[in-house]
Amino acid sequence: PVATTARPSVTAAAQRRLTIALQRMRMACDNTYLVDHTTRFGPKLDEVATLLGEIFERPEEKAVVFSQWQRMNDLVAERLESRSIGFEYLHGGVPAKRRRDLLASFREDPAKRVFLSTDAGGTGLNLQAASTVVNLDLPWNPAVLEQRIARVHRIGQHRPVRVVNYVAEGTIEHGMLQVLEFKSSLFAGALDGGADEVFMGETRLKRFMRQVESITE
Repeated sequence: PVATTARPSVTAAAQRRLTIALQRMRMACDNTYLVDHTTRFGPKLDEVATLLGEIFERPEEKAVVFSQWQRMNDLVAERLESRSIGFEYLHGGVPAKRRRDLLASFREDPAKRVFLSTDAGGTGLNLQAASTVVNLDLPWNPAVLEQRIARVHRIGQHRPVRVVNYVAEGTIEHGMLQVLEFKSSLFAGALDGGADEVFMGETRLKRFMRQVESITE
């Protein structure tokens, strides 16, 4: 008989700690305020403010800004208010009966230039009034990213749609790009006539996940 060494199973408590650690690492990539509710360090707010300023040099342009975290969108809303930029804000706490009014206001009111939304804001939204999609953070699931874009890039959209993804270099977000690329390749190969093979050996994805485990132990 050949002796084998079994790797200890991860306990539920350890898994929860890992999940919380990953979540906090991702939140800090947006802004430290999301983690400690005190400091406000993070370049994404300045970057998106600059981007929107450039977009709004064209009076007819509108943008949709997504973040997984409502607190991050709260910070963006503060920036917009300080610059007197009109916006609508949709998140999971908005009653369903109000959502139609928010969409109509964004579509019909020229003064409403930005539509802030979380992923919990609802599905099937028609945001064709915008032509720019800004993702302040990237989801683990590439389908969620596609859903965000599809709310603007829908049938009937007559303008080119610009998609801007903000990624903090040298952080967990940077590594997530590899995860998203891997998952998209796997999905395409299985369902959309893409590559016949997805290399499952010593990939950058596995190395990245091992680094995450080491950091969060």
